[in-house]
Amino acid sequence: MARLIRELGYRWRRPKLTVKAEDALAVERLAIMEAARGAHPEAVELFSDECDVLTLPVVRGQYQPVGEQWEIPTPGTRHKHGVFGFLNVRTGAWHYWLKARKRSKEFLECLHELLWLYPKGTILLFVDNASIHKSKVTLRFLSNHPRLVVCYLPTYSGHKQNPVEKVWWALKEEIAANYLWPSLQALEDAIHGFFAELSPEKALRLTRRADLHAEPHPVDTAEMAWAA
Repeated sequence: MARLIRELGYRWRRPKLTVKAEDALAVERLAIMEAARGAHPEAVELFSDECDVLTLPVVRGQYQPVGEQWEIPTPGTRHKHGVFGFLNVRTGAWHYWLKARKRSKEFLECLHELLWLYPKGTILLFVDNASIHKSKVTLRFLSNHPRLVVCYLPTYSGHKQNPVEKVWWALKEEIAANYLWPSLQALEDAIHGFFAELSPEKALRLTRRADLHAEPHPVDTAEMAWAA
């Protein structure tokens, strides 16, 4: 049966959400990204995104016996942590931090760490249009740290333009799909365990930017930046 399904051109895949409107500034934003790359050809290129990890299981499709629907327990009270992730698309280095909240304050804490990890040269940072990336305090911080050059991705383009989305998908598929963790601490430990196994080569393959001849990382690739 599985062979027949494949021969008919069907695959077990998850539908994706779509939006009604396109970003009117998409062409302009993509042009700005390419101009920034042209102006800083030696720059570190980091794509960034945030997600929530919850004790509430992520429900995913799976094969089940005909006539049965498996039940997944849920927590009485759900808890969550924010995850800030940064992918170096030149080397595959992955940096992340767990935070209780996802505000400008926490975002800037991550940027401080990135400036320490990459102490020299320009850092091109590609982000979405979330308010924390454009708040007054964020813009003030960026004006005082000219090594950080921020480019904003076209709205609603995350799954196409931001490779970090694929990291989130793999993370949730591995540790959260149809499974209830007994505590937030156990979930955090699972997150750290997943990222400990995410080598630069795996990250590049996962995000379809595989280049096994990429330049050496400016910091030790064994050092994964993370904080509880």
